[in-house]
Amino acid sequence: MTWSLPYTLHLGYRPPEYRPQFAATVGSLDPVAHVRYAAELGMRGVLYPWAATRPAEEVRAVAQALRDYDLINSAVLALPRDSVRFDAWSDDSLRGRRAIEQIATRTAELAVTLQSSTLAVLLAYPADAALGDKLSRRVSWERSVGSVAQLAAIAADRGLRVGIEPLLSIEAAMLRSTQDAVDFVKQVAAPNLGIIYDTGHVASMGEDLVQALGQCARYLERVQFADQPGRVEPGGGALPIVDVALELSRVGYSGLVDLEHGWTKETADGERVGLDRLRAFDAAVAAGRASPSVQSRPITHLSV
Repeated sequence: MTWSLPYTLHLGYRPPEYRPQFAATVGSLDPVAHVRYAAELGMRGVLYPWAATRPAEEVRAVAQALRDYDLINSAVLALPRDSVRFDAWSDDSLRGRRAIEQIATRTAELAVTLQSSTLAVLLAYPADAALGDKLSRRVSWERSVGSVAQLAAIAADRGLRVGIEPLLSIEAAMLRSTQDAVDFVKQVAAPNLGIIYDTGHVASMGEDLVQALGQCARYLERVQFADQPGRVEPGGGALPIVDVALELSRVGYSGLVDLEHGWTKETADGERVGLDRLRAFDAAVAAGRASPSVQSRPITHLSV
């Protein structure tokens, strides 16, 4: 099938289960089988964010499968949860900086192996700054700016970009709104740093999806679709994701769109119905993009 957007399927984005998106349909948890299925569906690639914490043999097999089927991996998490605390970004000690350098260098090299373009970053306040101390939060923010700038330089040396993601699903998340993310990107001012816009997270933050997209359009690094409630397939919830997809055309975004969601029903039938909904959603996007009212306004990508 030809899709109107370059989608990726996930190979398991929720730890610790790491359940692949089409586990019931494929009948296996083997990520290589799911890379093959993504190719069969005509997807552009997969989302394998936790690659740094997966067995080395599995990662090698996934990398080979991606090459075999001419697919790419969307993003790799820069500092994996299993390797370091998310709040390590605000540790500006020599030991902390060295830890980020060592781990980020390893994940950047892994991203290149997996034909990924992006290192993803999740930021959180350390426990002592999450208790309401405004000064501690400001210090943590400033230190995190330095750490992400350090990561951006490591990524740039390898031809990679960096994406930060605002959300509320992590306790003490530092970037709790689209405006937080925009402010952070502007402060770091690295040319290869942008924002991961996730419809599910934006909705959970109580923001208007189209407005938020316009707010961060010039800094878009990656787009992820999930309908709400329940982080289900587009069309399985109540979010105006078709409107978001059309706005992507208007602002000139041409990057990957990660399908980072589960299904209304986690069964083979539920996956089949969800795939039908995805096809109907994509058809609506294609029809909308054919309308003269949807005119592309090319953006200066990640200008700061």
